[in-house]
Amino acid sequence: MRRTLTAYYLDRGKVGILAWTLTASAFAWLYMSLAPTFMDAFKSFSFVASITGGTATTAAETLYNTFTSELAIPILAAFAITQAAAWVAEYDQGRVEMYFTTGPSAMRIVIERMIALTSAMTVITAAAFAAIVVSSGIVDNHVDIAALARTGVCALLFGLAIAGVGVVTVAALRSSVAVVALAVYVGAAYVVTLVAPVFGWPEWTERASVFWAVGHPYLQWPTTGGIALLIGLALVGTVVGTTVMSRLPKAR
Repeated sequence: MRRTLTAYYLDRGKVGILAWTLTASAFAWLYMSLAPTFMDAFKSFSFVASITGGTATTAAETLYNTFTSELAIPILAAFAITQAAAWVAEYDQGRVEMYFTTGPSAMRIVIERMIALTSAMTVITAAAFAAIVVSSGIVDNHVDIAALARTGVCALLFGLAIAGVGVVTVAALRSSVAVVALAVYVGAAYVVTLVAPVFGWPEWTERASVFWAVGHPYLQWPTTGGIALLIGLALVGTVVGTTVMSRLPKAR
């Protein structure tokens, strides 16, 4: 406890972070290495353009790179949810009470949680995208590095938005119900973003999904409203979660 909470969180979760990093990198490598195999499908099926945000004239290579790189977005969302589960476990284990007795305020605890989360997500994203770049070179598939960097920034922002919501729900409920509710919503929202364009569902169904806010960053930056929503969820969630955490009893 003499170290910072950020260092403590990263040290305690190093095995999990390594597992997520290796898994994300392996998936990225696998998907990109299969580009030559799946390229014909991306040229043949019109629905591919709709789920990747492209048009009928968008190159199949670009559509495939969009799909592959943007897998980082749900992966980081899932990682943020697992961290929310770890925050719930801290209440079960009495760690939150211990933190308060050693000096850290609710604000410090939440901020250091978010810093540790951001650090871990940055490592996961960087490793996955490095795998994409190397693998794409092997299969002779051109990847736009600027578009990849833009996707990485947006994926991190999305993960922080989910974490912001997690901060609030965990502080308020302090049980696995918070994690389950968050996981169910994120899972359903992701499915909606894939299904709605294919079946021509009304636009409001897509906007009900938080994935609408991030859009397709490999092709272009999200809308101003989408970026504002993601930043708002991350910041407001952190502030509100801190307030709730500081006012509720420290033990359940």
